[in-house]
Amino acid sequence: ATYNELMVMKGFPIFRRGRPRGGYIVEERSERVRPLGDIGARVIGGCYRNNGEGHSGLELYFNEQLKGVPGEALVQRASGSTIKSTVLEPEDGVTLLTTIDVELQDALSSSLMKHMIYQRADKGCAILMEVETGDIKAISNLSKVGDGIYAENENMAVEGLGKPGSVMKAATSIAFFEDGLLAPNDTVRLGGKGYYVFGGKRITDSEGHEGMDAVSVKDMFKYSLNGISLVANNFYGKEPAKLIDHWYDMKLNERTGITLKGEPRPDIKHPNDSTWDRHFNNLPWMSIGYSVTLTPMQLCAFYNAIANGGQRMKPRLVKEIHRGEEVLEYIPIEEVGAKMYGAQTREYMDTLLLAVVED
Repeated sequence: ATYNELMVMKGFPIFRRGRPRGGYIVEERSERVRPLGDIGARVIGGCYRNNGEGHSGLELYFNEQLKGVPGEALVQRASGSTIKSTVLEPEDGVTLLTTIDVELQDALSSSLMKHMIYQRADKGCAILMEVETGDIKAISNLSKVGDGIYAENENMAVEGLGKPGSVMKAATSIAFFEDGLLAPNDTVRLGGKGYYVFGGKRITDSEGHEGMDAVSVKDMFKYSLNGISLVANNFYGKEPAKLIDHWYDMKLNERTGITLKGEPRPDIKHPNDSTWDRHFNNLPWMSIGYSVTLTPMQLCAFYNAIANGGQRMKPRLVKEIHRGEEVLEYIPIEEVGAKMYGAQTREYMDTLLLAVVED
């Protein structure tokens, strides 16, 4: 029964006789509820009903602080009376002040749902990060549970490793620029076949972009041509560590450190690793986002850094921790390392990315 139903039942004539004669026995049980339903459910998380322990999301990460400390009391019953003495006062759990914006979260979740249904997708996620601070303003994860029906069943934005594909071409382009190998208006030759062969295996350009030969670096990026794999192999094929070292310097091989459990480490192998395949040239595939895996949050943090002039920010979900009116801890905005690149590369990357959305 809910609290309101309990108040109504309490007025029933039979229950007015009290516990011994009327059988009015109440067992209280508190549970956390989500006023916004499933919106952002995997981030907020939840608790086990039997013990109140957090099992996912922020509830799990901050479980010890949120659950508080139970009290203890000594109860004696004698001659029909009860004597209760408190041994240990209970201590309330803390309150988390998150970075989530409710209106933006609602808009993001609704937009993702609309596109998931339209595309008939199995899974999808979306993240909205504030550029200058790294604050997560909204995050949504949807998995298909029926025909046109989706639910927040897993936090794939934080936990889901996958091949980034063409979005990795930005990291490859940064390496070109930082090494002074190319500029946006430079021309590269791609051969005009629309495919590129490495070690007997073929990488093909997408439909509509076949047969391009002499193109600018800007157009190669704008049209997302897989010919960038040929350029990368020409520059770094004999010394692949030079490209991968740039990626490591950009911290693409590291966790973001977001305050949620389960974030895996990206899988970006280095030529010095024992797991590097020395009999197969991985570099062309890595340069276009294959043979590597990252999570959507890790990719979001990388692109957020590009938008922020090259400065990485740690994704922040919680701003303050309160107990009552007291602020126990303020979690500051945190820059991660030095800028990923210099002023010239910043200008070049702005040129490339603006070409994608404006040209």
